[in-house]
Amino acid sequence: MYFFDNVVNLFAPHKCLACEKVGAILCSDCRARLPCRHPTCWRCNSLSNNWRVCRSCRRDQGPRAVIAPCSYQEVAATLVASLKFKHARAAAKAMSREMAAYTDASYYGVTFVPTAKKRVRQRGYDQAELLARSLAHELKLPCYRLLHRTGSSRQVGSSRQQRQKQAAMSYKCNANLSGKQILLVDDVISTGATVYACSKLLRRQGAKHVDVVVFALRR
Repeated sequence: MYFFDNVVNLFAPHKCLACEKVGAILCSDCRARLPCRHPTCWRCNSLSNNWRVCRSCRRDQGPRAVIAPCSYQEVAATLVASLKFKHARAAAKAMSREMAAYTDASYYGVTFVPTAKKRVRQRGYDQAELLARSLAHELKLPCYRLLHRTGSSRQVGSSRQQRQKQAAMSYKCNANLSGKQILLVDDVISTGATVYACSKLLRRQGAKHVDVVVFALRR
């Protein structure tokens, strides 16, 4: 896929998804304008050297760390919208490069929060899977489909309480992950209900640690 992208770009160069300048998926000027974040606990925003969830915010079997390099605004929000709503698959490559800069290859593998089947049919792809496979390529790690949807409820616009209830019932995992460290990928984190529910499932299947990496934090 990456070789094909490079060949195509020789004859039909990409336009920047943010400003439409010809030459790259995300031009150097727009990349410099990404609303980057310092490593913090994603819940309380206290400083963290490694994106770990702080002691006071940690929940039983929740993610050990939540890596979110960008705030969901400006150029970052444009990239997410391009991937999710404008069929710009190339956005996954630009986003995963930013995510890889804050992540390492110390994991058993990469997995992702699966998108509702209805949305996959509408878009023609699962944006979280595209992002995860692109990130796995950057980190030279395998990518596994460990989680499966059991429902199709849409969480956009739902309250925090509704999201928590929906998330707990929407996913399943049957893999044996005994002692494994897993990197869980999604595009954006808002309330954290979904990644918490998915992390808990992976932990119940034996995962030693689950770290989450998303492109942007939405507040």
